[in-house]
Amino acid sequence: MEKAASEQEDCRKIHSEITQLVALRFQLTTLSVVIFVAMLGWYTTLVSKNTEMAPHIVGPMMIIIQIFLTSIFMYYIHLRRIIRIFSIYLSVKFGSSWESDWRKFRNGVNSTRFKTYTAFGANLFVVLGILSVVYPMGLFWFGLGVEAYRFAMNPLCWVATVILAFYMVFVVLIGHGVIATFNEEHLEQTWTSLLSEPVAKTVD
Repeated sequence: MEKAASEQEDCRKIHSEITQLVALRFQLTTLSVVIFVAMLGWYTTLVSKNTEMAPHIVGPMMIIIQIFLTSIFMYYIHLRRIIRIFSIYLSVKFGSSWESDWRKFRNGVNSTRFKTYTAFGANLFVVLGILSVVYPMGLFWFGLGVEAYRFAMNPLCWVATVILAFYMVFVVLIGHGVIATFNEEHLEQTWTSLLSEPVAKTVD
């Protein structure tokens, strides 16, 4: 009876941890939008104050935004791995039907037809990455009559464009599961092996 109560409390704690991690992932997507909007506001303020948008200033800012987005996305994906560690433990230890069924659904043949929040999050990061370069470019082309060739001839702006291309490929491949960041079968085997080992007795 006491063991059953203890296991029930363990399940509650793990589910609480998973819920917090899922909530944190949504907060990270919100943070990425906030940072992006703040930078767009800075760009727009430069134009509204009739301040010339020098390429040597805007180029590094585009690169910095993409670095921020990449860092947040990597943490976003890392949290998914932590969630899988907890959820696979529930499946192995307690035979959680939901975790087992959810895993079958994710790995099913037709699972790509139904996008989960990881895929939607990846799409959001792709859109933000594109706008982080396209929006400043648009201000150069259409704002205050700044000559377009000054942007085209600045190497930092082209570096930002190249980084964007790699960023998009990285986010799409990772976010849509083309490249696996972890092996669920290996995690399951690890938990099964650990849970089958006898508990070491302490020596007084």
